Amino acid sequence: MMQTPRSSFYYKPNKSSICESDLADKINEIALEFPSYGYRRITVALAREDMVVNHKKVYRIMKSENILCRIRRSFKKTTN
Repeated sequence: MMQTPRSSFYYKPNKSSICESDLADKINEIALEFPSYGYRRITVALAREDMVVNHKKVYRIMKSENILCRIRRSFKKTTN
């Protein structure tokens, strides 16, 4: 009897393992083209280009590269 676990027989590695530097370049390219895009929209834009990646990873890369967009605040009209 073999001593390997059953899970190792069924294990399949991820087919689309994207290098982080390539992903960071692509995120930077999208962020320059659309400066108002946040990490959620960039994740969707990457998915449209068949680069399936988690939104948390996109956020982490954007935070480390310092390419997060500014938050649009709603204008509140006040009177005196």
